[in-house]
Amino acid sequence: MSGLLINQDNIYGIVNPPPDPSSDSPATHQTISSAAVRWDKYLELDNAAVKITGNQTIAGTKTFSGLVTGNLGAVTMKGSIIPDVDNTYDIGSAAFKIRDMYVSDNSLWVGDTHKIAISSGKIKFRKRKTNVVPAAITAAGGNQAAALMYAGKQSVTAMKLKDWIGYRRTL
Repeated sequence: MSGLLINQDNIYGIVNPPPDPSSDSPATHQTISSAAVRWDKYLELDNAAVKITGNQTIAGTKTFSGLVTGNLGAVTMKGSIIPDVDNTYDIGSAAFKIRDMYVSDNSLWVGDTHKIAISSGKIKFRKRKTNVVPAAITAAGGNQAAALMYAGKQSVTAMKLKDWIGYRRTL
């Protein structure tokens, strides 16, 4: 089997893939009745393509590797978008730009030291002072020695934004 097509009634094992990849002609598929499948278990495919049609609800944690393509339409999220590695992925490209981005009136960080924020209805550009303990840390009862110990750093200038945020969460 080189692929699998699942619809509401049947599972088709693709024996001879059709010339048109979007075709799901039963003449090129081997049909297995969905009643014969243990849906309370799981489906494991080795080196096979999967096409699922119809309305689906997918729950739980899903892991995708490789390129995920297709028409995703509007995507609704119920949590943060956190990449698995630092400074690796893009939103858009030089050739295919994102048209609009809507951000609340909190802040947008560019790199580790530059912040764009809205204050009193005006846009503000700030540069993080890397040689002092942030005021929010001292106001929360934190100090330089404890922050450096938390992050495993030798100096305040070595502290990155993620280090300060992590330390702040411990206070």
